[in-house]
Amino acid sequence: MKKRDILASIILILTIMTGAIFMTMVFKPLFTWQLQAIDTQYLLGLTHDQVVHNYDELLNYLLNPFVSVLKMSDIPTSPSGAFHFYEVKNLFLLNNVVFLGGVVASIGALRYIAKQQRWQVFAQIGKIITFLPVAVVILIATSFNYWFVVFHQVAFGNNDWLFDPSTDPIIHVLPESFFLSCAVLIFAIMELCFIVWWQYARYEEKQLYR
Repeated sequence: MKKRDILASIILILTIMTGAIFMTMVFKPLFTWQLQAIDTQYLLGLTHDQVVHNYDELLNYLLNPFVSVLKMSDIPTSPSGAFHFYEVKNLFLLNNVVFLGGVVASIGALRYIAKQQRWQVFAQIGKIITFLPVAVVILIATSFNYWFVVFHQVAFGNNDWLFDPSTDPIIHVLPESFFLSCAVLIFAIMELCFIVWWQYARYEEKQLYR
């Protein structure tokens, strides 16, 4: 395997991974579906529609680089909660920058693969990485709480992510089950992309020998 094969593979994997994270972030039905099982009137004194509106405001803050202040209309946020969301915003923006850059770089990677006829190599790589998301989902699903804590400790290095419901009631509608669903969706999207990668590379490889 050539160094350019490895570089092209890294570019494509990063693009797929960050793209899956971005698509999951903007897929609001995942939140509204989870919300159906929560009595928001009892926990927050708000209707589902009001909670969804506040969630939209939160998403706009997290994804829009031009929004610098988090303000949800009906749900208060403590200073530590606001700082945590600020850190999350920075991670999301970094992800989106990598994704956009990856899309551009992936065009070059795919041109290289096609021009150099490296389909056999990329079919093999695609076959290997297709099993990666499945293994990760099984690992996460069997001990999600542990990996959830580890991720936050590594990514943030503080305890601001441990929300107190009395000062940051948004946590009532963002339970661990929601984040588990997000993780499963991310890896499901990645799995689909890797399968397409593998099968398309196999198809192109077969065309070379016709």
